[in-house]
Amino acid sequence: MSDFPLPPVAEAFDRFVNMPLDRLLAESAAADAESKFLQLFQRCAAEVPAYRDFLAARQVDPAQVNDYAAFRNLPLMGKADYMQAYPLPERCFGGSLRGADRVAVSSGSTGTPTFWPRSAGDELEVALRFEQVFADSFQVHRRSTLAVVCFALGNWVGGIFTTSCCWHLARKGYPLMVLRRATTRPRF
Repeated sequence: MSDFPLPPVAEAFDRFVNMPLDRLLAESAAADAESKFLQLFQRCAAEVPAYRDFLAARQVDPAQVNDYAAFRNLPLMGKADYMQAYPLPERCFGGSLRGADRVAVSSGSTGTPTFWPRSAGDELEVALRFEQVFADSFQVHRRSTLAVVCFALGNWVGGIFTTSCCWHLARKGYPLMVLRRATTRPRF
């Protein structure tokens, strides 16, 4: 079992920061999404204790999930039967929070917060789409840009996720500055 998500976060960041947008998009378009889903499923079934137990309780043999049709028939999980039924570390690779560097929270439509671990590396695929939108729509590669993030902040996932993706673009060298707006009336 691995202790950290693969590929290692440092290598994934290095790849994201140093590879041109066009090449990242071409690789993404060429990737077999169904195969990626199956690989992630197999990894989670093997390395996430809560998911392994969740599947066993529903009599799902991960070895039998070997094509996308079988993947699509996996049991759905919800807050009550998964997120709230298992301790946070058991919902992580290796049963440990070691691979996470933050905790996200969302109340969804219920108003009751649910917490889960995240890693900055989890954001890179979405940061690629942020890069595409910022480059194509806002020409961020040609001029200085201020991104004002108005989602709720703190650990609430919408705000921190959006802010982090923008920071990743700034780290990549785009002239992008990020302003996180507070949930109270702004004083800027």
